Amino acid sequence: MPVSRSPWTCTRTFCQECRRMPRVNSTSCSLCGMTQPMAKEDEPYALQDEREQLRRLEMLSLPHVRPLRDFVERIGRAQHIVPYPDPCDGGIQAKVLLLLEAPGPRAVESGFISRNNADRTARSMCGLLSKATIPRRHTMLWNIVPWFVGRDGRIRPVTRADVQVSFPYLRELVDMLTELRLIVLMGRKSQSAEGQILQIVAPHVQQTRTWHPSPRVFARWPEKEKEIQELFNSIPERVR
Repeated sequence: MPVSRSPWTCTRTFCQECRRMPRVNSTSCSLCGMTQPMAKEDEPYALQDEREQLRRLEMLSLPHVRPLRDFVERIGRAQHIVPYPDPCDGGIQAKVLLLLEAPGPRAVESGFISRNNADRTARSMCGLLSKATIPRRHTMLWNIVPWFVGRDGRIRPVTRADVQVSFPYLRELVDMLTELRLIVLMGRKSQSAEGQILQIVAPHVQQTRTWHPSPRVFARWPEKEKEIQELFNSIPERVR
């Protein structure tokens, strides 16, 4: 029986032989063994493919993302698990910083903060950004707390103390984004630092706030997805 798929599920993640979903991070179907083709980099769930993860790891030496790679590795030396920013995004040349809460388990698995991670929040971001036609090179996804908060693969809620401890790293990151024009605070945790962020950005950098793109939010308040989409649709004009 065919597996039902949402409009934003990458069909390439389904085995062409048995039409079943393989395991996350598997390059062949766990049921029939057929090798999967690589997904395109802009498709939802592309980073569940280990080959795509390796390709993006190699991209971390590119000039637009190399300073961020070094930044992340320095934070990681403090024994935090910090995924890299996605090198398919704009890196230090990004005009729009999309600031969420903290990396989830799928970001830890892939090693990247990305719209292409194998989770439903990332899938929502991928769809919303694609519909808004924001050039990917203009964006960067990051978290107010850049490291994984939790243990044994399970994330816990971000606390105010987490935000305060991590804020100096956000200040450093913002200073690296030389083309920054807009920060989008997505969810209450990132919005809790709104006043502090206002003090560290240049006068020409705008801030705006919106909902966290979680499936739980959209299930409870379906209209919130439309609100995020309307905001995203306005971004290309705002950062011209």
